[in-house]
Amino acid sequence: MHPPILVASDPTAFGVKERETSALVAALAEFRLKRGLVITSDHSGEERIEGRTIHYVPFWKWVLTDDLLSGW
Repeated sequence: MHPPILVASDPTAFGVKERETSALVAALAEFRLKRGLVITSDHSGEERIEGRTIHYVPFWKWVLTDDLLSGW
């Protein structure tokens, strides 16, 4: 099963990060998954929230990387 994927242009904008990551963490908990993916315009990184890992990947990298979701 692929991880839940969320799209947020700028997850660092005021209020966006909290709103979007809380929804993603709730989905991860519902399906008992440990990792989720947020596709962004240019932000990359990783963070842990409530024991789950959220990966931030720019859209261009997500499109150009064939195996980004392999092993999930």
